[in-house]
Amino acid sequence: MKLSNELKRKIRQVIYITIFWWFVAFFFVIHDHLFKESLKGSIFKDYNFWTNLITNLFAVATAGVTGGSIIVFFLKDRFKRRPLWFGIVVNTITFILLISVVTIFASLFYNALVTDLPFSHPEVRSRTIEFYTGPGYLMVLVNWTIISSLTLVVLQINDKYGQGIFLDLLKGKYHKPKEETRIFMFLDMQGSTSIAERIGNKKYFQLLNEFFEDCTKAIVETKGEIYQYVGDEIVISWKIKNGTKDANCLKCFFEIKNNIQQLSDKYLKRFGVVPEFKAGLHYGQITVGEVGTIKKDIIFSGDVLNTTSRMRDLCNAFEVKLLVSEDMLRLLDLKDGFQTKEIGEIQLKGKNVPIRLFNVFIGVKTAVAEKGTVKT
Repeated sequence: MKLSNELKRKIRQVIYITIFWWFVAFFFVIHDHLFKESLKGSIFKDYNFWTNLITNLFAVATAGVTGGSIIVFFLKDRFKRRPLWFGIVVNTITFILLISVVTIFASLFYNALVTDLPFSHPEVRSRTIEFYTGPGYLMVLVNWTIISSLTLVVLQINDKYGQGIFLDLLKGKYHKPKEETRIFMFLDMQGSTSIAERIGNKKYFQLLNEFFEDCTKAIVETKGEIYQYVGDEIVISWKIKNGTKDANCLKCFFEIKNNIQQLSDKYLKRFGVVPEFKAGLHYGQITVGEVGTIKKDIIFSGDVLNTTSRMRDLCNAFEVKLLVSEDMLRLLDLKDGFQTKEIGEIQLKGKNVPIRLFNVFIGVKTAVAEKGTVKT
């Protein structure tokens, strides 16, 4: 069974969490070793470095897979519509319960190894209860609750700025502007003003929020990144490699279209309308960097953004849903199913050189036979 990109992304996150927690556990083991004399009696009745190391790696592997899965598949998104305090309380309680359970088994494991006795032996159970009722358990609980909470914060930062951005921020990658070449799609809902007037602002906001959520699955599946939301518009970005592979940047538009069509009954029942949308697709060089003082953000700047936005605005004039630049099409190796229709060379506002635009749609025949060759 083929795994979706969304599931693969979440599995990778669980693996990263486990690896990160392993490093933290190793640090704690080294700390324990350096201060083993002062920790005897409070944490260790008998101390053995290798037993402590094996126990921690075993416990963290279990906690990483279990706890990481709970964070990624449940906690991170489960309470995003609830008050912040509610999410903090639930997360903290969940972490405490998980840490408590793992600590019991880890303590049993450690004491069984150092005493060379079975888990069920009264001496092993006695040592475990002694640890669990002493300061050692409290120290473990506090340390790993903090680590788990920080892990959740890192995931939330990645959701805010995009996957992998947290490490880039730590390294200061965007403190100075960087130049990149990226693909952009500007996609917005059609007739949003009239829809808002008909159903009211509050219900329109709910419609917009659900529309964005239903678009997200297709964006993730095609390895896109949500750059920003602007009113009723989503700005989607791809690194060149991700966007051109299997024509992901084009597939994204049609997968969103299919998702919305499949959910049409839901939209009609709740809002009395099925969202329609249009988009422009183009690529070019941009400058990316961190801006702001009180509120910081990572922004893209470049002519490609203005060009793509104006392409999207022309969709209504040409009565099409998707406009793609010729330069963009030349990067793609289109397979059977896509067709293109040339719109012509268009002089965009503020541009000195006209740009050749194409409408791309799903058809029976192949419109682009070879990479770099656009047929009309």
